[in-house]
Parts: sequence; C-alpha cells; structure tokens
Amino acid sequence: MSISRRSFLQGVGIGCSACALGAFPPGALARNPIAGINGKTTLTPSLCEMCSFRCPIQAQVVNNKTVFIQGNPSA
Repeated sequence: MSISRRSFLQGVGIGCSACALGAFPPGALARNPIAGINGKTTLTPSLCEMCSFRCPIQAQVVNNKTVFIQGNPSA
C-alpha cells in the first residue's frame, strides 16, 4: 500500500490539530487561579531566569505565598 504526499500531509495536519485542541480542556484558559483568595496581596517584581534574556516578571504574593506569576507590564 502506497501513501501519497498529499494524504500524508493531511494526516499530519489532523494529528497536530488534535494535539493542539486536546491540550486545552474547555474553560481552562478562563479560570482565575487567584479568585477567592483572601489576605494581604503584594506584587513583587523579579526576573525570569529560564533563559539568557532575563525577562521582567511580577509575582502576586498572598500571605507570604506566591499565587500567580505574570509578565511585568511596567518594565
């Protein structure tokens, strides 16, 4: 059995689409991880050290625990 280039690329496209859609269950991006947390909230500026660019980040700290990390928009 021979497979054509066209059908191979169609299969690859379908497989990649399925993997991309399966990575995000419905509502996963809509969740707010810090909703309902009570206590004193502070924003602590820092740097990400995952690569050589050292991107500016800020951590949201509640009761001395980091609950959310995001890019620092004021940097």
